[in-house]
Amino acid sequence: MNRKRMTFGFFLFLLLSTVASAQQATRSDIQALESKITNLETTVREMDKRLTNQIVELDKQLTVQIQAVQTTVTETDKRLSSQINTLFWAIGALIGLVLAVIVRPQLLGYFHKTN
Repeated sequence: MNRKRMTFGFFLFLLLSTVASAQQATRSDIQALESKITNLETTVREMDKRLTNQIVELDKQLTVQIQAVQTTVTETDKRLSSQINTLFWAIGALIGLVLAVIVRPQLLGYFHKTN
């Protein structure tokens, strides 16, 4: 019970001292606080402007880099497509050549037998 009274008394003391100090704040103290708040608001706005400018500049740089990468990818895609088409033509020609080598003797033999 004694602890409860001591704890209650301590909190009551803190509450009363807070109320008393709040009541002692004068008009000049309030104006000083308002001035500090205004200065903080100004500082925050300036920081926001700087950060916004930095973000815009970074966005421009990233846009340029993205366009460069897209151009590189497009050029690489064109080169690869051309090389793949050439490879398919070469494979087709090779298959045609192999078939011609295999079929030619058979055709010549067939024509030889019929004559």
